[in-house]
Amino acid sequence: MGLISNFQHDRSRDIIARIDLGKIKHNLSALKEQSGGKPVWAVLKANAYGHGAVEIAESIKDRVYGFAVSTLDEALELRTAGLDNDILVLGGVKPEGWPIASLLNLSIALVSPDNLSELVLFLKSNQLKIHLKIDTGMGRLGFLKSDVSLHQESLKLMKNSIVGLMSHFSSADEPSRSFMDQQISAFHGIRATLRDFDIQPSQIHFSNTDALQHGAIDSETHTRPGLGLFGLSNHPQNISLNPCLDLICNILRVKSVPEGTAVGYGRTYITSSPMQIVTLACGYADGYLRAFGNHVSVSIEGNLYPVVGRVSMDFTTIAVPNNASVDITKPVYLISSDPNSPLSLRNLSHSAHVLPYEITCGLQRRITRVYKD
Repeated sequence: MGLISNFQHDRSRDIIARIDLGKIKHNLSALKEQSGGKPVWAVLKANAYGHGAVEIAESIKDRVYGFAVSTLDEALELRTAGLDNDILVLGGVKPEGWPIASLLNLSIALVSPDNLSELVLFLKSNQLKIHLKIDTGMGRLGFLKSDVSLHQESLKLMKNSIVGLMSHFSSADEPSRSFMDQQISAFHGIRATLRDFDIQPSQIHFSNTDALQHGAIDSETHTRPGLGLFGLSNHPQNISLNPCLDLICNILRVKSVPEGTAVGYGRTYITSSPMQIVTLACGYADGYLRAFGNHVSVSIEGNLYPVVGRVSMDFTTIAVPNNASVDITKPVYLISSDPNSPLSLRNLSHSAHVLPYEITCGLQRRITRVYKD
């Protein structure tokens, strides 16, 4: 036990995600301004898209109305960390989770008529804030117009607990907003039906980041951006958003190899001349995508070097000319927050044929996140 207690952490395996909280606050302000200053449900699901949910929430808690997450576990993480803002569970909560949600004053999205009679019974002796989700064209979760009509009696019985009405856009990332407008129209039709049942929630929220890029929706009381907080968007930038994450790793080994040397699993890269193969302390188990192999570059002291061979679970290899000097103590930049860099999330995602936030959501918790304001 003495050896373990005296162990000094081996920093050679460290992978650092540097996250600029100042940029996140700028993005939040820009998104809020686009909506005309409406209160924000900041979406921090999937560990804040890989950026660290608790730390991000702490940094913006005084600037937002509340936080939206996907699961009850994600909500509990924020609440037990001491966050007092309202927290909305977007993916709904099963009946066994209702008591803890009530105890911790969480809000839940009601995404299905399943267990509705059981919920009505629970609400007779318990308080629970409910946001009724309407399916206006996403085809996943939410009440259809027919569901609302069929279950109107149950909904009437719980009307005092329904504090919010929400939906989700399916195509807000497209240049045309024609289907967005169809969804808004469908939403207002169902809202009118609910009004006939004397169900009139105080909160109406619909817009994600891409929807806000199209402009504010007047009928909303709140907005629900997620990606945009971190400078990401699928839509042309009508709002000034700044990416906020740099990903950095260490060099483990520099090896000079002759022409004809195979590198990595599957021998997908064969050296065409003598060169240096540099092994980096990162892999797909850290969230550096396997698809990056033979398709992207990294940066050492401002110089770009290609990733060669397949990215493996814990290691990545790059090719460096023999006439280039590589300082093993220098950091290697894998992702850059500079939107114009070849290592920007947008450029990396294009090379790997994925979405930018597929990359950040995959950043594992064994990565050390360092925050600056």
